[in-house]
Amino acid sequence: MATASPFRIGALLPTLLAVWCLASPTRAEAKLTPPKLEGFVVDTSGTLSSAARTGVDRELAAFKANTGWSIVVFVTKSLDGDSIEDAAYLVFNTWKIGDATKDNGILLLVAPTEHLIRIETGKGAGGAITDLQANDIIRRMTPLMAESRVDVAVQLAITELQALVRKEVGNDAPTAAPVKRTKRSKTIGLVITFSIVGIVALVLLLTARSRRRASSKQPVTAMGTAKPKLTGFEVITGIAKVLAAIAGRKGSSKGGRGNGSGGGHSGGGGSSGSY
Repeated sequence: MATASPFRIGALLPTLLAVWCLASPTRAEAKLTPPKLEGFVVDTSGTLSSAARTGVDRELAAFKANTGWSIVVFVTKSLDGDSIEDAAYLVFNTWKIGDATKDNGILLLVAPTEHLIRIETGKGAGGAITDLQANDIIRRMTPLMAESRVDVAVQLAITELQALVRKEVGNDAPTAAPVKRTKRSKTIGLVITFSIVGIVALVLLLTARSRRRASSKQPVTAMGTAKPKLTGFEVITGIAKVLAAIAGRKGSSKGGRGNGSGGGHSGGGGSSGSY
């Protein structure tokens, strides 16, 4: 039985490699160029009213401040030939929606020209917004979008997305967390203050006793009684410097809370729909 020569197999390798590359599922090169993210609502189509843009932006900014989750709305003029899935994936990762460590970002992408809608979620948001739940939200948006009621459709979507997130994180009372942190900070401050006062009082008492004992035992020389080597003031000053150094190290280790995008990445989760 005849066998293929190594030369013929080698000649076929480039052809086989090209066929394999064409058959392999790859993400197409994106044509859409995401605009700069400013706030939580971007509308390059001009279909959202000014009042709706302002209202939704403020609502989503407050939602992020209270929960730490980011929801961003993008109403695009055109997908520029991209699929809604590729466009959402690109925009999500370009804007880095959500926290970098939690990946809890959510993108609502609306393309009125192509009559398409997509909800894209980060890996950490999949528990709160499942693909089925995202599909249900889009299904309720489509009749409104078909009637060109974009403001109402977007508001409906972000309201339901916020409700699902709050249900997941148990944050129906978003103002409770800041109050707790304030009380805790005040308590810690009082404890530190009383501790410092107690230490200073103890040092003063011990120093006074030590000086009395030292003065009674010090030999008298031609220059008079020898001066104690360490005074109470010097002890207190040393303690103050140590406490200040400790406080400085603690203060420098605390980072401030940022706002806007935080470095999140999309895992390709979500749902799409048309109208």
